[in-house]
Amino acid sequence: AQCWGHSSSGGKCHDGGNDDKYGYYYYSYEDHDYDFFGVTDVYSTWYAFMSLDKNSGKAQCWGDSRYGGRCDDMDFLGVTDVYS
Repeated sequence: AQCWGHSSSGGKCHDGGNDDKYGYYYYSYEDHDYDFFGVTDVYSTWYAFMSLDKNSGKAQCWGDSRYGGRCDDMDFLGVTDVYS
């Protein structure tokens, strides 16, 4: 997958967490091999994205953590809709 835009707002969809110059933590996913196999839906907020495989409940989030860019501790099994 390819992502574009400012890295703190989801412009990078590969590994890593960083603190920006204002002290906010965000995931920009620089070195992580992001696996989009099986993704059924992609959702967005102003500053973050989420890919979801509704069949397995696996979700991957990136962008500004204040706006949904972090979901690694969440289980989405059984989720049928996401609203942002």
